Amino acid sequence: MSKDYKKFFTGLLVLNLICLVTPDRIVYKLRKSDRYFWSEKPLDLSHFRIWENAESDTTAMVHPMITGQISKVYNYPAAVLFTSDEIGKSWIDTASFDDSSEDQRALSELLEHEKRHFDITEIYRRKAQDSVNQMIFSSYMEKYKVIEYFFAISDSIQHVFDSESEHGLNAEQSEKWNELMARELYKNP
Repeated sequence: MSKDYKKFFTGLLVLNLICLVTPDRIVYKLRKSDRYFWSEKPLDLSHFRIWENAESDTTAMVHPMITGQISKVYNYPAAVLFTSDEIGKSWIDTASFDDSSEDQRALSELLEHEKRHFDITEIYRRKAQDSVNQMIFSSYMEKYKVIEYFFAISDSIQHVFDSESEHGLNAEQSEKWNELMARELYKNP
């Protein structure tokens, strides 16, 4: 066998190994650089588009969603799902916060509250992923409906969370939700 063929086949073998060992999750994240993906890290101001004096009663807004791709050709993995947000879509009005320790604490609590919205979506993303992973020979549409179902539950829980915690202003209820979400995230990593 000539040297050119050996180089070609060696290169082909290396390429196949890279494709085999590079998880779909990494490839998806690399392709979607316009998204912020859920992580255990707290949110900071860099996640948000900064508004000052927004004409609204709302101080901040995040838009967590379940994104990813569903396998159409083969069934492993059945789907690769993420909790994400488009970079620049979430916003925060910083005009009501100054450098005082009280305002900085309030800002920190607001960021924690907004992070909890991501956590709720992540909890239901994991449930959707678990369900879809069990759907071995299901159609694309059947898998999509399961994901849609869990996102709808997540969305309704978001409203309950905001209502009970009074958008993060009720410290007792916020702590209750923090404990609940920490348990749920730990239970299903």
